Amino acid sequence: MRNFIKTAIYFVFYTLDTFLGVWGRKKKNVLVLMYHSVEESPWKYSVSPSLFERQMKYLAKNFSIIPLADVVSYAKGEKEFSGKSVAITIDDGYADTYTTVFPVIKKFKIPVTVFLTTDLSKSSKLGNLPRITWPQVEEMGKSGLVTFEVHGHTHANLVEISGNGDALKGEIMQCANEIKNHTGREPRMIAYASGHKNPTVIDFLKKNGFRAGFTINEGFIRQGDDVFRLRRTQVDGTMSFTLFKMRLTGAVEFNRRFVDMMRTIYGK
Repeated sequence: MRNFIKTAIYFVFYTLDTFLGVWGRKKKNVLVLMYHSVEESPWKYSVSPSLFERQMKYLAKNFSIIPLADVVSYAKGEKEFSGKSVAITIDDGYADTYTTVFPVIKKFKIPVTVFLTTDLSKSSKLGNLPRITWPQVEEMGKSGLVTFEVHGHTHANLVEISGNGDALKGEIMQCANEIKNHTGREPRMIAYASGHKNPTVIDFLKKNGFRAGFTINEGFIRQGDDVFRLRRTQVDGTMSFTLFKMRLTGAVEFNRRFVDMMRTIYGK
């Protein structure tokens, strides 16, 4: 029932967005999608392999799928895009990133960024799912389709450790260094684990040469956006293919504003 209500609300926002588009509203269509696991699993953040492939086929046909670095350049005003553009990110680095995701992106020649948590052991905060291996990371990195960026070494809450300079440095830089050691390239973007960030964290990133930071807040990315607070739109196992398509439109912006309003009203 909850998913039905969610889809119905999105349909209202999708209709509104379509109506406004007909009347000439200029749409901003640079969107970053956020995935986690792609496997048959009851875990909320898992998308089934068949649905994932269907989604990638749809995106390849209807969107320009761009590298994440180009999104950052766009936000900084260094690059322009024509038409609908989307970038794809995958968090954490589960075994299915290699076994399931990698064959699909090779099939459709899709660039993907993996925000990797470099402690590759199973973890309850990572769904207790099997993790990718370093040889698999190295193979994917050599493909030219997959770029690995920072998601922390242990997926720690960066805000909670931001008062301890050594802990913050260790969590971020150990991750960056291990990725560099195994891929030969220096990562310069981060996705904040569970979205946790504060000015101390962002200041550390800037001082250590990072180009951008990505959140879990949904919506389009526009030129002039703060590159250390860039938005991503989640895709998970609760979403039908119809809802997935609607979330690629301005409906995602209307929904975000609606949710923000409800949180303000009810204090959640």
